[in-house]
Amino acid sequence: MRKIILTFSFLFILTGIMIGVMSHSLEQLMPKIGFAAYQLAAAGSYTPQNYELDLSANYGWSAFCIFIGILGIVGLLYEKQLRDWFMGFIGNKK
Repeated sequence: MRKIILTFSFLFILTGIMIGVMSHSLEQLMPKIGFAAYQLAAAGSYTPQNYELDLSANYGWSAFCIFIGILGIVGLLYEKQLRDWFMGFIGNKK
């Protein structure tokens, strides 16, 4: 069970990093693609603001995935201490 949690924690962290990198790449790349399309069409006027993307939700999901992955790893590292604290917190009712 520990290996499964560790594997999924690392997958969450990698997924969060990939979402962040792809979002940043798209934000940087879209105005350049828009400029190339404008030059090919040769119509209208080019403004970079027309091609800007709002990917703030993607950055939120990226941070969430990384946070959940780190929580999983920390939970595994301090499993015994967390269990003892939780049992002391709720009271060991037997």
